[in-house]
Amino acid sequence: CGASVARRDVETHRAECPHRVVTCAACSESMKARRIAAHLAHHCLETEIACPAGCGARMLRKLVGKGYVYSGNPPSDLTLHYAECPKILLDCPYLHAGCYSFVARDQMA
Repeated sequence: CGASVARRDVETHRAECPHRVVTCAACSESMKARRIAAHLAHHCLETEIACPAGCGARMLRKLVGKGYVYSGNPPSDLTLHYAECPKILLDCPYLHAGCYSFVARDQMA
């Protein structure tokens, strides 16, 4: 990394250096240690995230998004979850009468 470190501190620096290469425990991708937190929080496809609709259910990030669900892949956990998710927005039951609002499944009577 180019840091000047006293000989007695080399091993400690190697273990803590933000430029050392680490492997993500979830997806096995290699990256610099300084990137691992952002990778897990925003990018790792093997990390669990909360349901995008807000019901609190947990699922793998790779299963979230239209690219996966609608690209000819078999039904995913997300597709099955959305079929029952209480917070998913649905067309108003009065769409046929001209209402174009969306209503959460758990708010429908």
